[in-house]
Amino acid sequence: MILELHVKNFALINDARIEFKTGLNVITGETGAGKSLIIDALLVIGGRGGADFVRKGCEQAVIEAIFSSTEDLRALFDEIGDDDFISLRKVITNSGKTKQYINGNFVSQSRMKLLFNRLLHVYGQNETKDLYDEAYQRELYDLYCDNRVLLDEFKTILQRAKELKKQLLELEEQELTRIKEIDFLEYQINEISSANLNEDDEEERLVSTRERLLARDRISKSLGAIYELLYAGEPNAFDLLSQSDRLLGGLNNNDEFFIDTETDIKAAAELIKSRALQIKSYLEDLENTEENIDKVEERLDAIYKLKKKYGKSIKEVKAFLVQQQTRLEHLKNIDIQKESLEQQLKKAREEVLAVVEKLSNEREKYRVAFEESVMNELSQLGMPKSLFKVAFNRLSFKAAEELPTYGGESIQFLFSSHSGEDAKPLSKIASGGELSRVMLAVKNLIPREKEMTVIFDEIDTGVGGKTAEMLGVKLKQIATHHQVICITHLPLIAVFGSNHFKVEKQETNGKLDIKVRELSPDERLEEVTRMLGGDTTSKGFEYAKEILKKAESA
Repeated sequence: MILELHVKNFALINDARIEFKTGLNVITGETGAGKSLIIDALLVIGGRGGADFVRKGCEQAVIEAIFSSTEDLRALFDEIGDDDFISLRKVITNSGKTKQYINGNFVSQSRMKLLFNRLLHVYGQNETKDLYDEAYQRELYDLYCDNRVLLDEFKTILQRAKELKKQLLELEEQELTRIKEIDFLEYQINEISSANLNEDDEEERLVSTRERLLARDRISKSLGAIYELLYAGEPNAFDLLSQSDRLLGGLNNNDEFFIDTETDIKAAAELIKSRALQIKSYLEDLENTEENIDKVEERLDAIYKLKKKYGKSIKEVKAFLVQQQTRLEHLKNIDIQKESLEQQLKKAREEVLAVVEKLSNEREKYRVAFEESVMNELSQLGMPKSLFKVAFNRLSFKAAEELPTYGGESIQFLFSSHSGEDAKPLSKIASGGELSRVMLAVKNLIPREKEMTVIFDEIDTGVGGKTAEMLGVKLKQIATHHQVICITHLPLIAVFGSNHFKVEKQETNGKLDIKVRELSPDERLEEVTRMLGGDTTSKGFEYAKEILKKAESA
């Protein structure tokens, strides 16, 4: 709902502010007062017009419209944020450049227009294009038939069918390269598996072993020298200890000191002998490992090659192996998956066709009633000989998942202002005034439509009397579930307004200015009297009271 419109330096408007309310807002004024400039200002926000609208002598025009926000709009437009209000602000310079803002955020004109079209529907002599749109016609008709739940069900099932078809196509594409990929995967798996990478730290241990083997000559020389010093050389530590032991044996054996010394020397001699023999064995093993260094290098080289291809470590190589084994299993089972997907898709297609048939039946069920209801509304709006039809065009498709999200047929409204002529698409037959009344008729039949702001500009062109009165009644009816703004020159329509605004043209210092103000009850009575062509002393004044009272009780 639009709450406020502020227009500055726009055409003949110097500075005007209008606070709109719920219900039916009527705008009146003398011919040429500039009533349609209010609509023009709103249309400029949506992308219409340019520098021509900048007031003479001014550098720029600024138009700002404030709307109430909704959760749906906040979800679609990040620019709104968490605000409860939406500000659409348009700046036009006299050079033709424009800037547009949503809640203070600079946006492109296309972005502004997208939000604008969700907030306002404008109908007039030159602004009726949304009812030309078959998608909008279908949306309105489905709302009339109350097909929302059925459409949601159809969209869900259709989406599942599309996903299954997509997965099946992906599998079929994989089939073309599957054999080659299987061969490659088996090669990789065999290469890694044959390496028997059991321990994650094998490489570190091999590096340590290699370093020890590379130092073998230095180790062998040093250990050999130690062996000679301890046991095999002349002299050696073992012989010297043995000789010391013999000398101690010739001394007083009853002396505790001598006994302890002899015991320690014997133990040291045995320890040296034992360690010397271990050194000898180590040296012999070292001499017999001549080819082990080659094996270690060969193993390290194999691990290096695997790491270069499949990972930075043995652990990563093993993880890659598991990954490839899983992928191989998937490819080998692709036929089973394909068969399963084909069965699921077949079932989904059957469900799609069942629901779309149900949707088509629901649409067909309400067609005659809708056509007759619209024609009845149009008759009340001064078009008793009009013809209105709803045309269904069944769509052709090869597979159920190819259907659009709206069902199995396109829907088109056909109209003729005279029943003696064939009904044709609205875009080809109806004038702006006629189309506005068609829209009014249709919208009055669809209270389920989401609340929006609907603007009718000169909907009363060419009507009067009882038709004008009925037009006011219908506008009042639609205003029970939409905010309606109507520019009119007919008093029989103006009296039905919940809120009444008057546009006046004034001249100040030789410059024209347009002012807009909301009328008080007394001022409204005067304005309706003026529209009837009278004044407060004429019979028109009493008639104005009468029709205002009648409209209030309608």
